[in-house]
Amino acid sequence: MKKNTIKELLYVLLSLVPYGYLALTYSTLSATVPTHFNIHGKANGWSSRESLWLIPAALPLISYLLFLVLPLIDPKQKLRRKQGRFEHIRFILVLFMIGLACFMLYTAQNQSMEHLDKMLFAFLGLFFAALGNFFPALKPNYFIGIRSPWALENEVVWKKTHQFGGKLWVGGGLLILLLAFVLPPSVPFDLVFLPLVLCMAFIPFVYSYFLWRRIKTTATS
Repeated sequence: MKKNTIKELLYVLLSLVPYGYLALTYSTLSATVPTHFNIHGKANGWSSRESLWLIPAALPLISYLLFLVLPLIDPKQKLRRKQGRFEHIRFILVLFMIGLACFMLYTAQNQSMEHLDKMLFAFLGLFFAALGNFFPALKPNYFIGIRSPWALENEVVWKKTHQFGGKLWVGGGLLILLLAFVLPPSVPFDLVFLPLVLCMAFIPFVYSYFLWRRIKTTATS
């Protein structure tokens, strides 16, 4: 069996883990299960337990199939050329979706997210840090990374933006991971998490514009 075939088979098997977890716990689920929670971890949205087969359990499989297609439809063909780094990112994203799916199924089974929300934020922080670590190696493409118009326009801007953004995402992700454990329960973590994520997304975007403008000004002077 070819190496690529074995690799793809492993991806499929990993993507099916939430389905296995759901199958094992399905008989313990109530007829209706919580599918949405407020900022205090209380359920405020409900659905039938059958709905868990459609979205939560399917997240890793959907992600796997999406990242299988992306290199084929990338107009720049950079994802295929930099296959090693793309594979690392694909693996991280599939693992993240597996963890997220299992977390959603666990909260549905336990009917509550109380005392678990910070674990979710810690998991997200670790995910951001892992993803940011591979940003500097990304080549310009339309699907993954900081896809500002100025970064896509200029390869130097793309490279420097992702070097800067990668450091910001690693630092921001580790900060989220740390704060998830050290902040007292009286502090709503949503109020800390959301501003940090917005900064991680917005700052590199703005940075790419000013970098592009500086390079353009230098070239025309």
